[in-house]
Amino acid sequence: MATFIRNEDVSEDNDGVTTISGSQPHSFELGELDMPVYAERTTITIQPHTTDIPGQRLPMPVFTDGWRTTNFSQFIPLSGLDFLIGAEQLLILQTVELDDMLATIESENRYLIKVPRGETLYVATESSSACERTVCGSSRGFLLRLFDHTHQEAMCFRRELACSYCCFGCCLQEMQIIARSGHTIGRIKQEWTLLVPSFRVYDCHGELVYRIEGPDCAPCFMPAEAQFKILGRDNTVQYGDISNKWNEATSMFNIVINFPSGSTDQQLKALILGAAFLLEYMFFETSKRVSCFRSCTTSR
Repeated sequence: MATFIRNEDVSEDNDGVTTISGSQPHSFELGELDMPVYAERTTITIQPHTTDIPGQRLPMPVFTDGWRTTNFSQFIPLSGLDFLIGAEQLLILQTVELDDMLATIESENRYLIKVPRGETLYVATESSSACERTVCGSSRGFLLRLFDHTHQEAMCFRRELACSYCCFGCCLQEMQIIARSGHTIGRIKQEWTLLVPSFRVYDCHGELVYRIEGPDCAPCFMPAEAQFKILGRDNTVQYGDISNKWNEATSMFNIVINFPSGSTDQQLKALILGAAFLLEYMFFETSKRVSCFRSCTTSR
């Protein structure tokens, strides 16, 4: 039973004052009333849902017409790894600030991962300790988070503090690639060698999928423009490469990744991308700082 006031009991004078007549309110059963007009205009098309779900990614439509990485005109990426579909080559650009070139204390790095002459796939931001950046430099531990076009975290790379010199074989470098859901996609582990830098790429099951080898030189004498080969398990067939090249357009060194093929699984591409960032911090970061400082001084 509900109590309602009829429309004829409500009146409004010329001054805009609304009055209710002295008649008693009428009681009606809910089934005897007609639905209000405003209820007919309200249409519910989407059920309420929670957008802040820990460990899960909210799929959003992304317009990909004309992309160089995929032949789909438009798709909904169910995972941040889906942006790697069809990518055969990637370019890693570091956003260098003036403080990084002039100050002795390094700041947290930021990168753009894009297709050469194409769109940007991810934006990477580093989270590290100021103490480790000051004392350990490029050997510091960090958490590198990658964000896609939906401004959601696609994956992250975790690196613990370790030594990259060949004389310390008990504390070698290791990079862990973690998906947004929290499960480990794989790991990149450094092998102890005296001359040729060597790394092993493992998947989520701990199985060896790739080997990465550098040029024939000691790690401490790594040239600025170096190329690392992506080899198979037997170390005989080359499937791709990771190289540090000078870009005339940006006047700085950029990392270029050549995947085995465009149809390679996205998780394997994420492992190679994580290996490229490990090489960036171990060998290429110093050359970028020197080249950027040199380009700024010569431009004056």
